[in-house]
Amino acid sequence: MLLKNCRVLYHGEEDIKDILVEKGKIVKIYRCSEVEELDIDEIIDMDGNWVLPGVIDVHTHMRESRIIL
Repeated sequence: MLLKNCRVLYHGEEDIKDILVEKGKIVKIYRCSEVEELDIDEIIDMDGNWVLPGVIDVHTHMRESRIIL
């Protein structure tokens, strides 16, 4: 599966990237122009929405840890 146009923190900077996911794990992060040649079965356009791997139940954990996005 390819998640396109994801807003991510990449090397400490906010950026838009495409993320390749296989068997539920991120296997590669691409610049948006790099994935045109890949043969992908499922593509989801994230339309600039945040992708935060490992953040679960944001309304609870983010509030309690005082993290502000």
